[in-house]
Amino acid sequence: MLRETWRLQRDFFYDPKMHGVDWDGVWKQYGSLADRMASRDDLEDLIGEILGELSVGHAYHFPGDVRRGKPVGTGLLAADLDYDGASGFWKIGRIYSGDYPDMKTASPLSRADLNVHSGMWLVAIDGRPLVKGEDYMRRLANRAGQETELSINDAPKLEGARRIVVKPIANDTRIRYATWVRDTRAAVDKASNGQIGYLHLYDMQGFGLQQFSRDYPPQWNKRGFIIDDRWNHGGFVATMIVAHLDRKVFSIAGTRYGKTLVTTPDRAFHGYMDVLINRQGGSDCRNPRAVVQGLRPGPDDRDAHLGWLGRHPRRQAVPRRRRHHAAGVRRLGPARPRLADRGSRRRPGCRPRPQPGRVPGRQGRAARLRREGPAREDRQGPEGSVAGAADYPAAAQADALTVAGGRAGCARPSPAPSCGRMRIPTSCASCRASARGDP
Repeated sequence: MLRETWRLQRDFFYDPKMHGVDWDGVWKQYGSLADRMASRDDLEDLIGEILGELSVGHAYHFPGDVRRGKPVGTGLLAADLDYDGASGFWKIGRIYSGDYPDMKTASPLSRADLNVHSGMWLVAIDGRPLVKGEDYMRRLANRAGQETELSINDAPKLEGARRIVVKPIANDTRIRYATWVRDTRAAVDKASNGQIGYLHLYDMQGFGLQQFSRDYPPQWNKRGFIIDDRWNHGGFVATMIVAHLDRKVFSIAGTRYGKTLVTTPDRAFHGYMDVLINRQGGSDCRNPRAVVQGLRPGPDDRDAHLGWLGRHPRRQAVPRRRRHHAAGVRRLGPARPRLADRGSRRRPGCRPRPQPGRVPGRQGRAARLRREGPAREDRQGPEGSVAGAADYPAAAQADALTVAGGRAGCARPSPAPSCGRMRIPTSCASCRASARGDP
């Protein structure tokens, strides 16, 4: 079996050069240990060492008929308890609340009706007092999911203890993990004065998508966002998450006193973003980081990945000037919507909204007219007459004053028709006459 593992990689590995590894030398190194194997576990270790020489992701091997003892489940309380040698009782330390009030991811002791807090003492289980030197978890063997009576007291003594009934759980890893995520998010929020959002992705599968769907919407409108991909368990949904984060902002709506913006598409992120990874990240976890950095990994990204990151050699990185998403890590500054950096964009035929002190969409044209004079097609007046080049600079200045609220001293605002030549809204008859160059 050991030789077959080596041969399969030699004949079918995607790289005929075996990633530059002397594959015959690998067999000489590990094949000589075959006579020293004493169990199936030793064979599994050798197979893993051989595959590890290739330094490639997704080179899995699974155990076969490995003998294992019968597991004995232990009920857990998802809390830290410290033993007190003087009294023989256990002091309750931290209770991991996880995603309370969802009791599937919260400690059995976190229920509000139990009134259990840090600093209380566990003095008995199922009515039997704990004895000195005894680990309380021995009393919880095979009790996962079963109702168990605990005696809790404010002091390390039996007198005055009250009894509560809980259901210990079989595994508290998810509860401790959920508590860590909440603590980290709270620390980021405090350090940034509420300006930076945070979410951690456990994997790139169904659970990771649930986390993103739950934690992203409440934080999408913050100035900055941190996506923590460290210790990610891998998967295949990074493209779904990246597609949502890289939406283009078409429009933004808001009010004068409101703090919330409404974007189209809905919840399109328009701030600063960074993605954290480490060497313990699994498959597909590095792809969001690569996209944020524009496929330009930094010095901290080298070998910081346990899975696969594919990139076709002919598909080069998009030039930086053509990307519309944030590339790399940027200093947190005043966040503006992406559309604000692109100038005015409107459909042909749509009249711009007048703004004080400027002529929308006409600054470039007015400057050209001052330098070169009007083109032939621009000289046609409203009544079919041909205007001279000297009329245009004055007309442009008059239009600017008109948009700002009428000419100097003009107090006759009226409905704003458009000048036939410049297509600029004017406010009164006198202003319109000046815009046309009339005396």
